[in-house]
Amino acid sequence: MSVLEVDGKHNKYQHHGKCDGKCDGKHNKYQQHGKCDGKCDGKHNKYQQHGEVVDGLLLRCAAPSGATTKDIHMLLQGIGIKDMIDLRSGEELAEDPPESHLFDTSSFVRWDRHWVSGQIHAAATFQRPGASVVRHNVSVLERGRYFRGLLWKVPITSVMSAAAYGVMMDKERARLTLLGEINAGGLGLLYNIILESARPELCMVMTKILIALEDSRPLLFFCKAGKDRTGIIAMLVLSCCGVPENAILSDYVRSDSIRKVALAGIENKPELKGLDHSKFQGAPMDAMESALDYLRSKYGSPRAYLTSIGFGPDRQDRLAEKMLRSQELGEEGSRVGGS
Repeated sequence: MSVLEVDGKHNKYQHHGKCDGKCDGKHNKYQQHGKCDGKCDGKHNKYQQHGEVVDGLLLRCAAPSGATTKDIHMLLQGIGIKDMIDLRSGEELAEDPPESHLFDTSSFVRWDRHWVSGQIHAAATFQRPGASVVRHNVSVLERGRYFRGLLWKVPITSVMSAAAYGVMMDKERARLTLLGEINAGGLGLLYNIILESARPELCMVMTKILIALEDSRPLLFFCKAGKDRTGIIAMLVLSCCGVPENAILSDYVRSDSIRKVALAGIENKPELKGLDHSKFQGAPMDAMESALDYLRSKYGSPRAYLTSIGFGPDRQDRLAEKMLRSQELGEEGSRVGGS
């Protein structure tokens, strides 16, 4: 997954695909963090164990609410984005500037979980006249779900201690007990909570990605910082494609320069006062290793996890078929993606 850089400052746009040979190490269309290493040949990428990942189909990024006219032209006309999946919470949506040019050119659908059935449904829809792009908002991290999930992930002794302090009306000590577990767990604990607490939402996101791929509609998915919730989706997509774990991890850590804490606004709540921000910045390899280890230990594999949430083998294979270009003879008779 390369980095599509538009402002010369940070990895704003990242996409599954290959370099187009225009890397200049400064302000280019497709580049990795920092300068291009000169190894891009415009023909294939490193995810080739099961074929070549087709470029330009899926892109991931931080929230593009401040995209410029030039950015929008590149995304909509240059790349041809037709669908966007916005993984942010309602609180984060409210932080968008009053005039977000990219969002102002798209229709909007908010998908929520029904409080009784647990099914995901379209809770709000706005059809913009003449819009060719649809933004689907599927929040995968919410305050209530996070804290309920936390209670199942931290040691029972900590939960009991917090409960005891609560009974004794010492709410601050109860809060600090759980905060200690949150800080100790860092991003790895956060990812495990998301994987369990947002199962219907993650299934919906994967389904929307599959629909877009089968309709040949390039899709952009993003959260606030473009590394945590977005990183989980990228991991699940690449796992469907049989991408080796070391390549998935290498893709994830390309976002490590993003020194932001983006917990769907939960990080700003009183209960997380004293949060160790250093544990939630960047994209350290051990955080995604923790998520992959968790899926293997509980489900056997990421693909088995996807089956458990309702995105079964047939849909996984269909997604991989659209994402992968089979190894075949290239223009000069050499095999594309093989060495």
